[in-house]
Amino acid sequence: MKINNLFTLAINNTKRKKTNIIFIILLMLINIAIIVGFSSYKSLFSFWNDWLDKSYQFNLVNINSGSEDVISIAESLKDNEFVRDVFFNDEYYLSGIASDFVDKNIDGNIKIIGTIPKTKKIIYGQDLNNEINGIICPNNFLPDSQIYLGNYNIDKVIDLKNILNKNINIKLMNEYNTSLKLIGIFDSSYDYSSPDVCYATHETIKELNHKYQPEFSKNPNEAFILFDNINNAEKVLSKYQRIDYTPVATIKTDIASKILSITNISTIILIIIFFIFTYLICSHNIIKDSKNIGILKICGYDLIDIKKLYYFEYIIIFLISFILSIIISLQLCNIIPIYFFNNNPVLSFLNIHPSIIIIFITLILNILIVYFTVKINIKKIEEMDISEIIYE
Repeated sequence: MKINNLFTLAINNTKRKKTNIIFIILLMLINIAIIVGFSSYKSLFSFWNDWLDKSYQFNLVNINSGSEDVISIAESLKDNEFVRDVFFNDEYYLSGIASDFVDKNIDGNIKIIGTIPKTKKIIYGQDLNNEINGIICPNNFLPDSQIYLGNYNIDKVIDLKNILNKNINIKLMNEYNTSLKLIGIFDSSYDYSSPDVCYATHETIKELNHKYQPEFSKNPNEAFILFDNINNAEKVLSKYQRIDYTPVATIKTDIASKILSITNISTIILIIIFFIFTYLICSHNIIKDSKNIGILKICGYDLIDIKKLYYFEYIIIFLISFILSIIISLQLCNIIPIYFFNNNPVLSFLNIHPSIIIIFITLILNILIVYFTVKINIKKIEEMDISEIIYE
């Protein structure tokens, strides 16, 4: 039989069987689950590692006051190849209320952290320099303490471009009024910076701390070390016999691992269900068609043509479901972060990228299950007595 005749007959068979519509929908849902599931797992895993690697806070270590001679230890680390910055507790942190932005929806809570130039990716204005009282803030700036309680809303983000190179009024420690000049705006997505955190030079932080908190004028009893990668902290600090240090920020890796494991296991279970379900449905349809197969054999069609007919029919079904599943999966990968992570100031940076490899593997799985299912069940019918098939 000619290929075009087989293809036409396969299309007619596909249209004739109403159960094929349900079959296409169910296969489409399973394919979507596989593509979106594994793509989510891959994107989450990549995001998690990138966050840990680039984040300022995750790569910062505090040398506690219990350590012997904090100052000399800190000074000796300044030229270490794995250390990006060394500073003391009076140069690290300030908090207050950015009164210019306070309204019924924003409480104005802001943190200001000391750092050095070239730690942030500046997109407007300039980087930190020797100018005292200059700060840089994120492009998703939102000074509000409620953002960590699930109330982050990207629509409330303040556009700082209009106040670039102007002063921002801040009430430090909710008590002392001061103003700091916004000299630059940085890309918060580059290193997953928090919306309520701005950065200033260590000199600026030190000057303000000494001015409004006299206790900082004493010799520092804590030091902070910014590493190029937190994994190098143990390597560098293990050389000191009497040192007590802790990471400034840590992530609950056990929870992260559980989330990734659940995503991974769920997708694997779906693949198993996909195989079982597809095999059972295909087998049922082919065995149900045994009488038609018997008639085709009596009419002179050889077994190869009959196999081709069913291969074509199920390839059509799988291609329709597969194409639809790709279109819907692409849309879901864009929608999921918006609906599920947009209220989190960090996870809002997450993008789920459909993996070409996963899509290709899903296609191969579809082809293999069609091939082996048709082959196995046609062989079963081939072994039957034609007369029994026709008259049963």
